[in-house]
Amino acid sequence: MDDPIEGARSLLARGAELVLLSLGADGMLAVTATDLLHARLDEPLAGNPTGAGDAAVAACAVLTAEGERDPEVILRRATAWSAAAVLMPLAGDISPRWRALEEQLRVSRPDPASFRKDPS
Repeated sequence: MDDPIEGARSLLARGAELVLLSLGADGMLAVTATDLLHARLDEPLAGNPTGAGDAAVAACAVLTAEGERDPEVILRRATAWSAAAVLMPLAGDISPRWRALEEQLRVSRPDPASFRKDPS
């Protein structure tokens, strides 16, 4: 799909409660039936992105297992763990700086149209 938000909403229509979309160095989106959130750091991090997505999934799984359902809390943790993984030289490690990264994140409610790919 050219529109990642549309793709996320198709998963919501199939029963998902929350869809997280990685934007790489531009952060992450959380899409629910009623909301769209974007979390990002002010500056992209340099490092090894291998395993960053796995770290985000792990954060989501841990929080969900603990009963957390707030999309912003899950988005913040997933984005922070993903960023913290980039800081480590080996995939599978998360920098102990993840809490500081979580505090530095900017979370906004963007216009969904800003994430559509240009069809040209």
